[in-house]
Amino acid sequence: MTMARWTAIGSVLLLSMPGHAAGLEDRLDAIVRSYHDAGLFQGAVLVASGGEVIYRGAFGLANAEWQVPNTTETRFAIASLGKAFTAAMVLQLVDEGRIALEDPITAHLPSYRRDLGSRITIHHLLSHTAGIRGVPQDWIDHDYRKAYTLDQLVALANESELEFEPGTKYQYCNSCYNLLGATIEAVTGRAYADELRRRILEPLGMADTGLVDHRVVLEQRASGYDRLADGTLANADLQDQSFAVGAGGMYSTIDDLYRWDRGLAGDELLSPKSRAAMFTRGLGGSGYGWGIGSYTTHGGEQGTMALGFGGTKGFASVLARFLDHDHLVVILGNVRQIPQSALGNDLWNSVLGFPVRPLSELYDLAMSQGAESAAQAYRARQNRGGEDELPKEADINRAGYLFLSLGRTADAIAVLALNVALHPESANAHDSLGEAYAAHGAATRAIASYDKALALNPEMASAKAALTRLREATSD
Repeated sequence: MTMARWTAIGSVLLLSMPGHAAGLEDRLDAIVRSYHDAGLFQGAVLVASGGEVIYRGAFGLANAEWQVPNTTETRFAIASLGKAFTAAMVLQLVDEGRIALEDPITAHLPSYRRDLGSRITIHHLLSHTAGIRGVPQDWIDHDYRKAYTLDQLVALANESELEFEPGTKYQYCNSCYNLLGATIEAVTGRAYADELRRRILEPLGMADTGLVDHRVVLEQRASGYDRLADGTLANADLQDQSFAVGAGGMYSTIDDLYRWDRGLAGDELLSPKSRAAMFTRGLGGSGYGWGIGSYTTHGGEQGTMALGFGGTKGFASVLARFLDHDHLVVILGNVRQIPQSALGNDLWNSVLGFPVRPLSELYDLAMSQGAESAAQAYRARQNRGGEDELPKEADINRAGYLFLSLGRTADAIAVLALNVALHPESANAHDSLGEAYAAHGAATRAIASYDKALALNPEMASAKAALTRLREATSD
């Protein structure tokens, strides 16, 4: 079935800064604009390098009913990007000698059950290795619409047994960061919101950042939207952000998050020792409030990357810091179903010096005519000897992952199967198709694709890990 393209409406605002080559600014703008024009993004973007903003852009609508455009001053819910703020406040308390990373949490939070808390350290909570269930059933039962206090969030955590021995595994954990929020209150004797403002927001001049409260009239706040299957927008369901005090119930702007980046780059907030601890890679690639990975520039230089993703109903966000080259990418969107990873990758690859093209012809054709029809058209080109007219393997792969990020697994399969047909000797093409089959629930086909990827590249770690997960799931 042909899917209708979502009509991208609203304003586009681009602010260029002096002192940088116009070429990079233009490339960044072309990338974001291509996602916006394809109906894949509305929100605001900021890119900085060396402590200087080189690109700001605002796209689409902050409020669709009144046709109010997003601007660079629009406030967006940032969801799990808030975990890094909680981690920073905990590390400040470590710097002050009021807690230690090795302390059991019950030494500072006696309201948490002692039989478990005596085995769980502050480090375990910060690194998502505590073994605590990350999402209590109560949140799911109430569809995240219920209002909570931090005391109630601690009580919910008390109801769950550990899912594994602390320190042995990584498991993403919102409850862990709520417990850290409660720990901050217990140690300081002040409310989390007050400590956030006193310790971080006011010192950095982050006047447009705070905790989300749906009852408060907040100037320049974006409304959150979902994109429906026919491409139209719908108001997102309410998600009361009080379930995530400590875990991410915050709002901010692109410029305030730039100020946050600058604060972390110096010694104003954290000691060098605590800053190093925050960005040290642990189990599951986790730092304290960040995912930690590595990157390579186009010139071959290596570096460490700190990455944050946020998602809540109606909003999606990305904050990427390239620590060894002092680059920053901030993406704040007010449609939940945006391809955060794809847009982020395109932006920071451009900053790192790699050639990045805007969205491919294949994606545009798939959106307008349907993925299967587009795939057939390219197979027809191949059959008539038009190899020079075919998209590159990387472009096809990217289009497939865009459909995956939108939850359109059948379209992703059609596109990625085309990649396999055009590039049968590519282990990566088979690996990507396996991921699409797995997301679609076609485990047998997924296993076959991953087996083919490993036959072509026996050392492919992603295929090995996926096969292990799939075989364990099918055996269960």
